[in-house]
Amino acid sequence: PRVRLELAPCAAVLGEAIERAVRVELGAEDGGASDGAVGAVVAVVTVRIDCVAGGLDAGVSLDVRWPDRPNPYRYALDWRSQPPDARSRLVGLAVAEAVDASRIELTAVPPPAPARRPRGATWALGIARTQRSFDADRGVEVVGAGVSVARRARRLHLACDLVLENTNLFVSSGHLDIETVSVAPRAGIGFGARAHVELGVAARLGVARMASQVIANGYAHGTRATRMWGGPAATAGIGVAIAPRFSVDLQVEAGRAVIGFAARDFNGPAARLDGWWTSLGLAAVVAL
Repeated sequence: PRVRLELAPCAAVLGEAIERAVRVELGAEDGGASDGAVGAVVAVVTVRIDCVAGGLDAGVSLDVRWPDRPNPYRYALDWRSQPPDARSRLVGLAVAEAVDASRIELTAVPPPAPARRPRGATWALGIARTQRSFDADRGVEVVGAGVSVARRARRLHLACDLVLENTNLFVSSGHLDIETVSVAPRAGIGFGARAHVELGVAARLGVARMASQVIANGYAHGTRATRMWGGPAATAGIGVAIAPRFSVDLQVEAGRAVIGFAARDFNGPAARLDGWWTSLGLAAVVAL
């Protein structure tokens, strides 16, 4: 057959050398070609030479098209282990083999798709505004802010946060301030990229400082106390990436205080960090 070569722009630098090599392999005379084609005039077979995914240094692919056949024949040539000065000769051999194989409609293996690099583990830093409520009798609601550090590897997400929260209450005996700082290591699984979801479990441990001002007999008396609180929790988060490394996440936490405490006034408990708690946070997260 008559062979017409079509070279993609990325392979044009080897155009003349490739055409000479093809002439040699097909046994064509130098004067027997015109319009970029070589060989005897029987049928015009078009061979398009293009670069593979890795570029010209990785190899080329050949698309052989016969005029009376709807499907092309594909042939991939990997020359990464061969010297550069042998490339045109390799293409000549490949064209001859591809034309012969396509004549009897053999099926060639298509060039391999470029391997996807697995996404490595990444670090993420988050800053959140939080609100936490305890459902025990006289349970309090505290608000604050927190910072978290996360390590994300494929589906597995590991994180730890530090949260500072407080509230001010007026009780029958006076005024009560509660400040709490807590830390929670967390493990979870994540799904999605731009829009993403995370489900996990955590263990939260906190220290609460209570400062009260009690008015008795016309005098104000101040007392302070520090107590521990904490317990296991389930977590969930949903977010959306609004930039390649920046996302906004809504975070929910539900836990049970196995360690709790209560602040008292004249009439009994005035405030409690005890029982079940729920927390809602809105976080800005930056991937590092």
